[in-house]
Amino acid sequence: MSKSILIFAVAAALMSTGAAAQSSAFVNNGGSKGLYTVSHSDLDLGTQAGVRTLERRVAHAVEALCSHDPAMEGSLLDAEQAQCEASTIAATRAQIDAKIAADRSKKLRTAGL
Repeated sequence: MSKSILIFAVAAALMSTGAAAQSSAFVNNGGSKGLYTVSHSDLDLGTQAGVRTLERRVAHAVEALCSHDPAMEGSLLDAEQAQCEASTIAATRAQIDAKIAADRSKKLRTAGL
């Protein structure tokens, strides 16, 4: 099972001008603004701390993915960014939940339960 989550912008066209932030926990794939990989190989998703860390990483990647150029201002851009973030988190939720369930299941099997 893969130890990463792919995040793509459901509404990437809305926010195509932003600069992408980078971190060791999430990577912009091939310089493409529309796709990020969030690693969780170092996390124990069977714990609340691991889940919180994964969700924080996903939120940071989504924010970077949906961000607009700070030089461009306006409530319409802010609304589009919020819509992009909400849509992308919703589209990614199934992947996150599946990874958490798989780790918890593995942990239970390992414990012999």
